[in-house]
Amino acid sequence: MRILLLVIAVGYALHGFFMLFDPRGWYDAVPGVSMLGPYNTHFIRDVAIVYLVTAGAFVWGVRGRSAGALLVASAWPALHAVYHLQMWAARGFAFDTVALVNMAGIQAPAWLALLAAIILKRQYRR
Repeated sequence: MRILLLVIAVGYALHGFFMLFDPRGWYDAVPGVSMLGPYNTHFIRDVAIVYLVTAGAFVWGVRGRSAGALLVASAWPALHAVYHLQMWAARGFAFDTVALVNMAGIQAPAWLALLAAIILKRQYRR
């Protein structure tokens, strides 16, 4: 579980750095993003910071064996995933490239991270 969270943390950090240092490239590269509204450098960089803080919190939680840090780190990805499920539902659960990006890039890491955090929380109690 710890390795899974570290892999997710690295993915979030890479994603956050991409958004932070090349927001236009990120906007143009990720399928479905342009469907959500016009390009906005400030907003993209704000979200990049959230990804980077989340990645750091996962690393902190794993290294320090802090269940609290892991659960807090899992909160934003899970809420973000719920929001994206709602958007997918509004699109009629279309199974297309946007849905695949949603599942692989948002849903899977968020729910796996939350599950891993819950499992580690129980292990850290012992």
